[in-house]
Amino acid sequence: MEHVVLGSGGDPQLNTERTAPATAIVHEGGIHVVDCGNGVARQLTRAGVDLRDLATLGSTHHHSEHAALQAA
Repeated sequence: MEHVVLGSGGDPQLNTERTAPATAIVHEGGIHVVDCGNGVARQLTRAGVDLRDLATLGSTHHHSEHAALQAA
């Protein structure tokens, strides 16, 4: 199992310095993302992940900085 921090910014305001909170867990060939705020799609792409390959998306709570990718 691999744990990858994709973002750790905790503010719902757009931030050019930090990506919103997000964590990817790679387990048994599946990519699972917890919290999917602004900038997370960019971070996944930078990590070489095809967004179509995501197995699951989850969020710790439904604030915009944790769930933007889920709304897309």
